[in-house]
Amino acid sequence: MKDRQIEKRLKNIIETAPLDLLEEIKEKPVVKMLRHDEITRQETKRPFLKSMIPLAAAAMLLLLFGSWYRTYQVVDSEIYLDVNPSIELKTNKKNEVIGLQGFNEEGEVLLQEIDYSGKSYEEVTEMILEELILEGYLSDKEEVVLLSVFSRNEMKEEEKLTRLDDLIHEYLKNREIVPILLNQRLEKTSAMENYAKEYGISISKMTFIRNLMILREGLKVEDLVKLSLEELVLLSENLDLDLGRIIESEDLSEVDKLDPEEIEKPDDQPSGEEGRTRITIQEARKIVLGRTGGKIVEEDLDEDSYEFEIHTDTDKHELEIDAFTGRILDHDREALDDDNNDDDDDDDTDDEENDDTDDEENDDTEYEEDDDD
Repeated sequence: MKDRQIEKRLKNIIETAPLDLLEEIKEKPVVKMLRHDEITRQETKRPFLKSMIPLAAAAMLLLLFGSWYRTYQVVDSEIYLDVNPSIELKTNKKNEVIGLQGFNEEGEVLLQEIDYSGKSYEEVTEMILEELILEGYLSDKEEVVLLSVFSRNEMKEEEKLTRLDDLIHEYLKNREIVPILLNQRLEKTSAMENYAKEYGISISKMTFIRNLMILREGLKVEDLVKLSLEELVLLSENLDLDLGRIIESEDLSEVDKLDPEEIEKPDDQPSGEEGRTRITIQEARKIVLGRTGGKIVEEDLDEDSYEFEIHTDTDKHELEIDAFTGRILDHDREALDDDNNDDDDDDDTDDEENDDTDDEENDDTEYEEDDDD
């Protein structure tokens, strides 16, 4: 029944009710209700939307915090610089450095004075380069620098590699330093990280070593991790490995300017072990002749090294190279002029003796003639 109809009926009942009945109803006392029901309570319900406002505000704060955290605190890219110190920079989406780590003792010491807070990766890279120069790790001779970038976003990875390549070349050029900058992208795997941790090197250098082993069957990781970057590059040059297959660099033409005699050699040289693969004598000859030219006059195979004596037009070279890696262990050179002079002196002595003999023969002839007379 509709409300209007109910109201109309109640009105009719009241109007037609006896007067004495109405007076009786009015005189009865009103009993106060001890507890209201939903109808008599007469409370206004709060709207649903109004009750959700605090929850919505909390959700908005969580969303804003999550967005801030992902933008400023989550690692977006990893940059690795290997010279001798091995250094890692971690950046956020705003290209700010949020983490800086040294992978060896030299790297840890180098980073002690660098404050990266709130700085871009370009600024921090320049600060690291300056420290490398001040500490003597980068000088006016050709220096090998391995630059690696990892990001799940390939466009960002390419962008950072290109930007840092330009920055490092320009920064060092202004200080009259010629770098051999090797660029590589990283494919981070748990196995690669475990190997890097086991041998105490950066994942960047470990990746470079792994790629060299792919290019040349028989190279062993336990030998290669002991070598500096310069030695690894020289080794690849000596073994005719195509570095262009594993790195991106416009500086590979500068590799032949590296001087192996100026490279500091580690105290623990690789030694022979069972199961390791030697380079062949032909490969060893190619390595030493590629270094000196000339002609091999003597060669010898030791337990874990090859030894060669080589003569050029002017010099005598004595070289020793590792029989497993092809790395030049020792190189002595001296002029051939002294030997030639000794030969000339011997020739002169022989000539004088011949002259004396001729004189004696002539004297004997004269005596014979006198006797005949």
